[in-house]
Amino acid sequence: MWTCLHYCSKKIPDLQLVLVCWPRLSPDSLDVPEGVEVRGYVPALRRPFLYFPLEKHFEQQFYVTEPLNRHQAGIKMQYSLTTPETLADMIVSNIGKEVTYPPIVTDGAQKALD
Repeated sequence: MWTCLHYCSKKIPDLQLVLVCWPRLSPDSLDVPEGVEVRGYVPALRRPFLYFPLEKHFEQQFYVTEPLNRHQAGIKMQYSLTTPETLADMIVSNIGKEVTYPPIVTDGAQKALD
């Protein structure tokens, strides 16, 4: 999928790609091309994003997808059907779009302690 960087950079020469990891995925465990910035989990980025739940994996297909659908957050992609060209087109078409989903509440643990 890193080939999509080539397609995106043709359309947006100064494009920077930031890969944000899921909570249990260490940024250090990933082998990414030079120029790709990798960050640990970011709970409330308030940016348009694409996500790829694991196919044929109930937890990913339901427990990840359902709340995102409910909040109308993110764009669900299917890895097996995504080409570098379609990924690049989705990235380019969502750059600069404002999100419409409400802020995600992140203080649940603190409330439980209080």
